[in-house]
Amino acid sequence: MPDMNNNIDNLIINFLQGTLSESGQDDLNNWIIASDKNRALFEKLTSQKWINTELESFYQYNEDKGWDKVVERLALNSSPIAEKNFESPKIGMLLLWKRIAVAASVLLVMGVGSYFLLLNKFERRNEIVKTIKPAKNIEAPIGPKAMITLANGNKLYLDKVSKGALAIQENVKVMKLADGQIVYSSNASNGNQKVVPYNTLTNPRGSADVINMTLSDGTKVWLNADTRLKYPVSFDGSANRVVYLESGEIYFKVTKNPSKPFIVHNGDMSIQVLGTSFNVNAYSGIIYTTLVEGKVKVDIKNTSELQLIPGQQAQFDRWSGALEKQEVDVFPYVAWKEGILAFDNTTLESLMEQVGRLYDYDIEFKDSELKQLHFNGRMEKTATVIELLDIIQKTTNVKFNLKDRRIIIEKTTR
Repeated sequence: MPDMNNNIDNLIINFLQGTLSESGQDDLNNWIIASDKNRALFEKLTSQKWINTELESFYQYNEDKGWDKVVERLALNSSPIAEKNFESPKIGMLLLWKRIAVAASVLLVMGVGSYFLLLNKFERRNEIVKTIKPAKNIEAPIGPKAMITLANGNKLYLDKVSKGALAIQENVKVMKLADGQIVYSSNASNGNQKVVPYNTLTNPRGSADVINMTLSDGTKVWLNADTRLKYPVSFDGSANRVVYLESGEIYFKVTKNPSKPFIVHNGDMSIQVLGTSFNVNAYSGIIYTTLVEGKVKVDIKNTSELQLIPGQQAQFDRWSGALEKQEVDVFPYVAWKEGILAFDNTTLESLMEQVGRLYDYDIEFKDSELKQLHFNGRMEKTATVIELLDIIQKTTNVKFNLKDRRIIIEKTTR
């Protein structure tokens, strides 16, 4: 019989896919009957009811859709699990359980986030990954590190200031609430002011927290890491409510005001709304505008425009000027606001760009072909970089080396 510690995960995966050979079935049967624990674990990992329960926890699907997703992901992720070496005070059956749970019922079925769910259930977070070098476990970013630059150039570092009033500008009070939210509160009309002062909110690269701010009109904005937003302290006296997304990603929940449209500018692109919720991702050469509710108009310097309804996304290519729209599943594009990294057929290149922003690492691919590998899954942003990279290594032929503030990605063989 082959070494079951190294092969049981693949046997169960092949069983679920219906591709298990006759000899493989014999090996699996021998493992199942070897102990009651083996049998109980196998029955759980291959139970449609159990997998659907876990899927609903992360995707909020109903039972039929959940099982369809299981079948779909098993078909898309058919490569075997990479062999890895671990050091742990718990060996034998516990280690084997972890391999099965991670490989069979989570990594290839439900995605990255559930990995941590199972680790919690089996209480084995103390395993040390040896294949990622160096072995030092870099913690998730500690924040917030965000700051507001006032109109006079003064800077307010949000992790340093206490709750309460932070500044007063043109009869507008800047407040920090107990939950860390920033609120601009207008005390009186500023309709006669000639020059409207602007502030800039920066949530830097490597910031752990999503920064939540309420503008003077009641509109709420959430800033992801590596993001800059320029905005007026008050919208009084202007025909429109205009803000500037200078870089990064922001989720907007706009207060309705039919007489004063809300407009987001980013370079040649503008997004006009009356009252709605939408996400703008402007990290790269392509700007993604994803509509959650309401209606928006995306305009490209008066050369082209389109309107979005909920569940649609506009994609604007800065270099070619092309503007297109498509139907999308909104959740992966807005999950970051809730502290979740969501990957839905995401390329390794895009995934690692997110990792670089979150943990403040430069990314280096030794083989450009690796950039086009695709991944599905969910995980919390509080995870360490070692935990995240370990999960990726378990599902594909890549390995990671951490050197200074760089993550070096190479191809490996199983």
